[in-house]
Amino acid sequence: MPNTRKRPVTVALFAGGAVIGLAVAAVWGYRMMVDRPGHSTAQADRGSIAAAEKSRDSPPAVVWERTYGGARIDAARRILPWGKDGFAIAGRTRSKGQGGDDVWLVFIDGEGKETGERLVGSPDFDWLTTMIATRDGGLVLTGSRSDKEITRSAGWVVRLDAKGDELWRHDFDGGDPKGTSGLTSIDETLDGGFIAAGSTTVKSAGQYDGWLLRLDKDGKVVWSRTVGGAEEDALFSVTALPDGGAIATGAYGADGQGWVLRVDAKGETVWEKRFGGTGYDVFNALTRHGQNGFVAAGTTRSKGPAGGAAWVMRLDDKGEPVWERLLTPVKGATANSVLALADGGLLVTGGSIVEPGLGKENEKAWIARLGPDGAVLWTKIFEGTGDQNLYSGMALPDGGFAVAGFSTSKGAGEGDIWVIRLGYK
Repeated sequence: MPNTRKRPVTVALFAGGAVIGLAVAAVWGYRMMVDRPGHSTAQADRGSIAAAEKSRDSPPAVVWERTYGGARIDAARRILPWGKDGFAIAGRTRSKGQGGDDVWLVFIDGEGKETGERLVGSPDFDWLTTMIATRDGGLVLTGSRSDKEITRSAGWVVRLDAKGDELWRHDFDGGDPKGTSGLTSIDETLDGGFIAAGSTTVKSAGQYDGWLLRLDKDGKVVWSRTVGGAEEDALFSVTALPDGGAIATGAYGADGQGWVLRVDAKGETVWEKRFGGTGYDVFNALTRHGQNGFVAAGTTRSKGPAGGAAWVMRLDDKGEPVWERLLTPVKGATANSVLALADGGLLVTGGSIVEPGLGKENEKAWIARLGPDGAVLWTKIFEGTGDQNLYSGMALPDGGFAVAGFSTSKGAGEGDIWVIRLGYK
């Protein structure tokens, strides 16, 4: 990455979860821990009808919050339902593992008590960017790996069964083991395969390009495509479509524009759209919305107050904007995830990116509830003495939500995995 664009690119990669060139380990290992979660199944988002009904009028209260971690930095990227009433949390750890960063899965019950864990890692650097639940009750994790010198990197995908045991794992280097590649998002396709998104310098038109990989059910490459222009382009989120194609979002160009593109079942571009202005703009997350639409969420530095705003945009099936909303619950707000609810509304989770000139503000975590038209129904900010950020949220059967991220305000170390259960009386 050129030095002239170092700060904006860092903002985009941090916010979107891409670790292009900062990825994960030369010697790849997968280790099972002694504690096992037992026979459990991951489920798709559950309870969204109750959550939609109860959450329209006011924000939920904290039922409990827990931290998980050791003496160093630990942080969650994704939370999913697991088992009868529990949760699976996936993220990073420096407190455990072989060295550098490792991927850490923590399994907890409905009260937040830890019931098991898994470590995925190596002696070098291993980063997780997302985790999804598969239709057979298992989990798929994706991320990046790099050597200790961070001179090369590759994307990886690991598939687990409903017991949390590994079925397969594959590394993807774009065809050049000395190149810089990473995966930031994955979704399951209707045929049981997967579509993954990220970025790569291999065979790219610019510094690096957006990268799409179509995999079969065993993780073997069906096709690989690079997309982008002559500068720096990255994809941070992807959603599979019923026709076999996909929608992906990210950031386009060194100056940064919010980027949305649609590809067909063969990976050919159907259309692409770019949104933004003179600042750095990025779409970090994506969800299907309504019959044929989509909602993209991220950060804009072109609009809103100094430091920018969290950015949410509803698009139709042609990529044309239906509505756009800026959220400013905190300074430098960024939207990290977006969840569609049963009434057409949305739950957005986020934090902030504190840049020079904004004072000595800590990163602050927040959630927001939007109506079907994007109107903000409420926001909830989580105050702390240190940095806090939320990266993932899910709806619960009782009408509440569970959210996950990291906090330096609580816990045992430099930063811990932070999980909050929210509900209504």
